[in-house]
Amino acid sequence: MTSVWRENSSGVRDELGRAGIADYQDSAAREVASFINDQQRTYPSQESGVFSLERELILLSAAEFALAPALTQPTEAAIPPNSPLQVTEDHARLAILKYDCPLSFPEHLRTEIVRPWDVMVFGGDISKTELVLPDWNRINEGPHIVFDLVGQLEAMHMASGSQLAQQVVESGAIRVQGLLWRMKLSLLIPASFGPGITEAIDEALDQLGLRRR
Repeated sequence: MTSVWRENSSGVRDELGRAGIADYQDSAAREVASFINDQQRTYPSQESGVFSLERELILLSAAEFALAPALTQPTEAAIPPNSPLQVTEDHARLAILKYDCPLSFPEHLRTEIVRPWDVMVFGGDISKTELVLPDWNRINEGPHIVFDLVGQLEAMHMASGSQLAQQVVESGAIRVQGLLWRMKLSLLIPASFGPGITEAIDEALDQLGLRRR
């Protein structure tokens, strides 16, 4: 992942709350803050923007992990825009341990390109993306590629013949994932996606039909 970060960007937690996409339990926010604070103490020479970027990416990953009920029980789980995701301490811990961020250093040494695993938390989404978007570098063209990817993933699920996969599409879960991916890419590739979290989430809400009803 890249280390580009704008310190004046609105915080992920506040913006997802404003949009009705995710509510973070205080314990979840504290878990992430504790991890970041430990890294800051371990690597005091690093610029603060590196840690701010990592914090925001972890918070976005925690929200994606919080989508699990909508993926396993799509007809029962309430998700945006009907009800925000409930992001717990467990989701934060999963994001710290399993998102594509190293535990021993606050950023990857490779900074030249963003890969799918820098954006998505589930390996299955990465493999499906490689099928429908084999030229991943096209992601640098901007947000329309992400929204097109969401449409193609939904079409793949609908054509699968699996009732569960079709229900996941109907629940809107893939669109919520797309919103989170678009927000991450705004942090990782601001030259292509724009530097503002507020702008990123507002655009995704409109493009993906996720505004509050």
